[in-house]
Amino acid sequence: MKKKFTSYGPAHIRFRAIGGYQEKFLSVLIQNDIQLYEISEKDNELSAVVKASDYTYIARTAVKNGIRIRISEKYGLYFRLYSYRRRWGLVVGPMCCIAVILILSQFVWDIRVSGNNNLSKAQLYSLADECGIYPGAYVHNFYTNDCECKGMSDIKLLSWISVEREGSRIYIKVKEKEPVKTEEIPAEIPCNIVSDYDGQLISATVKRGVLQVNTGDGIRKGQLLISGTVDNSNDGVIHIHAEGELLARCQQTEEFYLPFKQEKRKPLAEEKYSYYLMFGDFSFKSPLRNPEISDEDDISYREEYGFIKVLGINTPLRYKKGIYTTYEKEQVVYRQEDVIKQLQKEKSGFEDNFLQDCTVVSAVSETIVEEEGIRLRVTYTVDRNIGKKQKISLIYE
Repeated sequence: MKKKFTSYGPAHIRFRAIGGYQEKFLSVLIQNDIQLYEISEKDNELSAVVKASDYTYIARTAVKNGIRIRISEKYGLYFRLYSYRRRWGLVVGPMCCIAVILILSQFVWDIRVSGNNNLSKAQLYSLADECGIYPGAYVHNFYTNDCECKGMSDIKLLSWISVEREGSRIYIKVKEKEPVKTEEIPAEIPCNIVSDYDGQLISATVKRGVLQVNTGDGIRKGQLLISGTVDNSNDGVIHIHAEGELLARCQQTEEFYLPFKQEKRKPLAEEKYSYYLMFGDFSFKSPLRNPEISDEDDISYREEYGFIKVLGINTPLRYKKGIYTTYEKEQVVYRQEDVIKQLQKEKSGFEDNFLQDCTVVSAVSETIVEEEGIRLRVTYTVDRNIGKKQKISLIYE
């Protein structure tokens, strides 16, 4: 049987069998399924190659048949490495290197921030530090999802944030909210300033133009506040670009309503998983245990990342686990006090989102219990900056 033997393959031994009953010796080996390679005979001397694991049995069989056996060559990686058995540095060195890499990969050594324009890196580093993410932190002592949730709740300028870990490096990627674009009238275009709310004027600072109302006056939406039409003793009437700051006390009424019977999404106990092998930024879906997801299912999806372990030690190879949670809808009837708590939460959310640029002077609430639900009516008194610019239409234009 022909076979190629190298210094880096499986362990094999070439032996010579001298004298004795060689035919009987070969018959016993064949009967016991011992594989022999490159069998040859010359001058009453048998030569062959066998697996190293079978050599002990061959040596015992040779003695029983009056044969002297000698090893002529050894092949395979095992024998090549065995010759270096006394050189401990060749073995200990790579093992120590791997151990150091595995130990250091369990800690954070670098944090990189990208996508920020108005937010400073120091602000995002501070956010990460509050969540336990800092150079030298043990990677199992924090959760990146917690940092993402805290960032979205604490930093109002954020539209999106992602915190990812790759080895010993943390990537914080953010996207900021785009400022609301307002159509500004160029400074060379004449304009007035008119009221955009009903209320009572508290203070006015005029930079350019003529104030048309007095402090304490009631004003209505659309009323002229600062005029860009100015009398000039030399040139007569001229039109300028009005500028100024006006503060008014305004009132507005908001209503919040919730029924007693509400439809609630309830997560099912069983979750479905899909697995991906990660190679850098690339991921390959595992062919095993992939769930069947229907487009009609009400599901949520999240991802978890981890390192593949060997004998309890993390390797540099990562995996990604996709988690699918299926929801079902159910009708829930809430008590009156529970609905009121929900309405108060909606009220707080409205104030945080729509009254953040105002100073709330008072908020008078009225709770109206109806047959099918509860209505919360809130009358706000707020101090806010008012006034919007309005282009002056000239006849000669």
